[in-house]
Amino acid sequence: MSKSWQETFAALLPQVQRPIRYTDSELYAVKDREDARVKIALVFPDTYEIGMSNYGLRVLYHIINHIPGAAAERAFVPWVDMLELMRASAIPLASLATRTPLSEFDMVGITLQSELGYTNALGILELSGIPLHSEDRAPHDPLIVAGGPCTVNPLPVSVFFDAFCIGDGEDAIKEITSVLLETPDRKERLAGLSEIEGVWVPSIHGRSKRIKRRTVSELRIEDTPLEQVVPTGEIEHDRLVVEIGRGCLRGCRFCQAGFCNRPARLRSIEDILYLAEKGLAATGWEELSLLSFAVSDYPRLDELLAKLNSKLKPTRTAISLPSFRGEAFNEQIGQRLAEIKRPGLTFAPETASPRLKRVINKNVSNASIIETVQTAARLGWRRVKLYFMVGLPGETPEDVDMNIEFIREIARSVKGLVVNVHTSAFVPKPHTPFQWAGFDQLPLLAEKLGRLREETRMRRVKIKWARPEASFIEAVLARGDERLADVLEGVLQRGGYFQEWSEHFKPQRWLQAFEEQGVDPEGYTRKRKLKERLPWEFIDTGVSKGFLEGEYQKALAAEVQEDCISGPCYACGLGCSSFYQTSGTPKEQVASPAKPAINIRTTGTSTPVELRYRLKFTVGEALRYASHLNLVRVIYRLLRRSGLPIEYTEGFSPHPRVRFSFPKPVGVTSRGEYVDVNLIAPPQGNLDELLAPHMPEGLALAGYRLLPPATPAITKAAEVLHYEVFPSPEMGPNELARRTRADENILNANSADGHLTLLLANAQRAKLWNVLACLYNITPNQARALSVERIDAYIRRGTRLFTPLEESYQWRKGYLST
Repeated sequence: MSKSWQETFAALLPQVQRPIRYTDSELYAVKDREDARVKIALVFPDTYEIGMSNYGLRVLYHIINHIPGAAAERAFVPWVDMLELMRASAIPLASLATRTPLSEFDMVGITLQSELGYTNALGILELSGIPLHSEDRAPHDPLIVAGGPCTVNPLPVSVFFDAFCIGDGEDAIKEITSVLLETPDRKERLAGLSEIEGVWVPSIHGRSKRIKRRTVSELRIEDTPLEQVVPTGEIEHDRLVVEIGRGCLRGCRFCQAGFCNRPARLRSIEDILYLAEKGLAATGWEELSLLSFAVSDYPRLDELLAKLNSKLKPTRTAISLPSFRGEAFNEQIGQRLAEIKRPGLTFAPETASPRLKRVINKNVSNASIIETVQTAARLGWRRVKLYFMVGLPGETPEDVDMNIEFIREIARSVKGLVVNVHTSAFVPKPHTPFQWAGFDQLPLLAEKLGRLREETRMRRVKIKWARPEASFIEAVLARGDERLADVLEGVLQRGGYFQEWSEHFKPQRWLQAFEEQGVDPEGYTRKRKLKERLPWEFIDTGVSKGFLEGEYQKALAAEVQEDCISGPCYACGLGCSSFYQTSGTPKEQVASPAKPAINIRTTGTSTPVELRYRLKFTVGEALRYASHLNLVRVIYRLLRRSGLPIEYTEGFSPHPRVRFSFPKPVGVTSRGEYVDVNLIAPPQGNLDELLAPHMPEGLALAGYRLLPPATPAITKAAEVLHYEVFPSPEMGPNELARRTRADENILNANSADGHLTLLLANAQRAKLWNVLACLYNITPNQARALSVERIDAYIRRGTRLFTPLEESYQWRKGYLST
C-alpha cells in the first residue's frame, strides 16, 4: 500500500533544517473548527520565521477566527531544502495546523510585503497546484486575494490574483468573509468582492474604476489579538506586539509607508496598558514591542513608558521600540528603556548631507544625532545602528563623502561604541513625491557603496549593504505594469524563489527573463515627467496628486516642508481634522470602556531562602522536533504564565534562574526531561494544578520535588541517559554486543520485541545519532529517521541507578533526618 503524501511529508522532517517550522506545535493556534462553512488560508510568502513576525497576519487570523462559520489557517513558503524534497515527491503546499492543501480552501490570502517577494507569491500557487493565471481557474478553485503594502501598485501581478485588498484589512476582511459565507459560487463571490470599498477585482474593474484605499478610523480592542500565537521555534521578532499607533505625518519624501498609511491614528494609554498586561499574562513573552510607524511621535510617550515599567519591571519584561526615531532619544527616555534591558537603538539619517536632508525632507541635524549617541553611551548603550541611502535624487560625490565622515565621527565620538551601518540604494516608489524620480545608474551605485565600505574601515564600524542589482529589480517592479507578469513567471521557472535573500538572488535570472520577453527594465526606472500619466493612478491612497507634485518640486528646490505634528495641516488631501487639530496636537481620544483589571504576577528581587524545585516533564509528539533552545523558551514562558514567584538573574539581560538537563536531540520525544527552578517564595498551591492550565500541547508535568540546599545541578548529577529506539537493528545478539563494546559511551544495548533499549553514559559527550549510526551501520542522517524516545535520565551510584527525582528524595530524607 502506497504512502499518503502526509506520511511522505512527515518522513521528510528529519532531513531538513529546523523541522519545527513545519509542525503544529504552537500555543493558541486555532485547530480545525467543526462549525466552519468557509475556510481561508492566510499565506505569507516567506519562511515561517519571517511570516510569524508579521503583525498584520496575526490580526487577520484573530478576526477571521472570531467570525461564526469561518476559520483561518496559516501557511508559509518552505525553505529551499524542504522545497526541493516536496517538489520531488509531488507534495502540495498545505496549511500548518491541519495539513489541508491550499487548493481545498475557499480563499487563499497572500501578503505582498515587498516587490522581491512576488516570485515567492507565485511559487505558492505553483506548489499548491492552483493555476497561476486567474482566468484559468475553475469554479472549484479558491479565490486568490492579495493584501499588503505592495497592493498600492498591483499591476505587475494583476493577472495572478482574483482580487486585491488595498489598505487596512480589519473591516475589509470581515466584509470579504461575509461574501464567502453568503454564496458558494465563484463568479458571485467575485462580484460581491467588487462591491467592497478598497477591493480591486481586475476582471471586473480593469483600470476604469478608481479604487479608494481602505482605512480604519480607529484601532479597536476587539480587532486586536490578545492571545497571540506563541511559536515553539524561534522567529525573527519573538515578542508580544501591541500596536500603539498607525500612520505617520513626518513627510519624508521617499517613504511610501508614510504617505500611504495616513491619517495618523493613536491608541489610548489605557488601551495600551490593558493589551500589554492581558497579552503578557496569556503568552509569557519576555519582551513587549510597541508598534508604530514612529513610536517616538506618540504623545505622552514618557508617561506611557513609566506606566508600563511600573507594571512590567517585577516580571523582568523588556520593552522594545523597533521604530523609535533615534534623534528623539533623550536621557529620560533612555533611563526608562534601560530599567529592564537596553533595546537596540536605531538612527535613520538616510544621508549626512544637509542639502540632501532638505531634498528628502528629513529634518534632523548630524550634531543632534551625535549628541544623542553620546547620551545613549553614557546610559550604557554600546551599539547603535545607522540607516543610509545612496543614489538619492541630486546626490553628488561630496554628499557621499559627508556620509563617510559622519560615520567615522560617530565611531570616534564614543570609546567602545560599535556602529552597525546598513546601506541601501534609493528606490522611487509609487504614491510618493519621488514617484517621478529616477533610479540611479548601477555602476554609480556600486562605486558609491564601494567607497563607503573602504573608507569607513574601522575596528568598531560594521557595514552591511543591499545589493544594488536587487534594488534595481525592486524599482522595476515597484513602478511596473502588466507586462512584467511574464517576466515574473520566467524568473520563477528559473528557480527564482527567495529573491529577498541575498544568497538566492541571481541578477542573471532577471536579465534573461527581461530579454526573453522583450522588456526593457530601464523603461521603468527612468525619470518621469510630472504630466505623464502613471499606471497606478487608479489607486487612490487619499493623498492628492497635486500635493505630491508640489512636494516633488520642493524636493528639486531643496525646500523643507514642515510636518503635520509640529506645524499646521498642509492639506495633503486626506482631511485629517477628525484625527488631528490644525495645530498638529493629537486630540484626546475617547476613553475606552472600562475593562477588568489584569494582574501581572510579580516577583521580588532578593531571595532570603533558596527554594529550588526539580520538575520532570514529558515531551510528546507535538514537540518532537523542538530543539533544546526551543524547549528552554517553551518552559520559560510556561513558568511566566503560571505566575509562580520565580527568581531572576541580575545584570544586563535578566532571565529566570532555571537549569535544564541534557539537551533533548531534535526528533526525539521524551518521558523524562528535568528542570531545576528557583523560587523566591513557596508556591501558593500544588505545582501540578498551578502549571496545568498554562501547559502547551506536547508538554506535561510528570512529577516534582523540593530540593535541599547544596543539591548538585541536574547536569552535574545525572550522567546516564536511557533511550528506546524503533525498529531494532537487523542483526544477531552477538553482533549487537560487538558493536556495543566498540563505543565506551554505551553502557547497555538490548534488542527485544522490535525495539532497541539503549543506556548511554557520559551524557555531556555522547552523541546519540553517532551512536545509533554505529549500532545500525547507517549514517547519522539516516539514524535521524528512526523513532526515538528518551525514557529517563539517571544518577549512577556504584552499580545502582536513580532517577533525579528519586535521588533528590533520598538526599531530602537524609537532610531532614539530620
